[in-house]
Amino acid sequence: MNEALGNALLFKLAIGFILILSAIFLGSFAYSKAFKVNNRIIEEIEKNGETSGRQTTTLANALNAYNNDVAAEIERWLVSGDNNRGIGYRVSSGKAHCNYDKPGAVLMDGINNNYEYCVYQINTCHADGSKERCGVYYHVITYMYVDFPLLELFLIPVHGETRTFEVLNS
Repeated sequence: MNEALGNALLFKLAIGFILILSAIFLGSFAYSKAFKVNNRIIEEIEKNGETSGRQTTTLANALNAYNNDVAAEIERWLVSGDNNRGIGYRVSSGKAHCNYDKPGAVLMDGINNNYEYCVYQINTCHADGSKERCGVYYHVITYMYVDFPLLELFLIPVHGETRTFEVLNS
């Protein structure tokens, strides 16, 4: 009788170990997908916002680094991916909430997307021009999904920021 109980306990431990390793593997896969989408959005914004490779730009260029062309390029990439297979990022289900509470953050995109990501613009320039150097940067939020078949558990935000597009006020 002892051997039967010992084998049952060993079997339960093996199943538990397999479930834990599977959860870690699936979680890292979901995180890497969200991180890849976040990095691609940041890359597209920086590519559109830079002026001939220099750090310094005009305020108008910095404020327009994220525009409709960038949003369309991001959407195209999410649909088709790099090799026309799609990236596999989840289509919007309306669960993502764009609520980044940094002072001065303006929501640029995120409410009406086909995919769940949020883009905020943060302008560090003062209206009176009191700072000699100021800039604009963008904060991007994508979501990692933790769910099982037939159950959607929760989503975890993945944050990222672009470099600052510096503006000289001299």
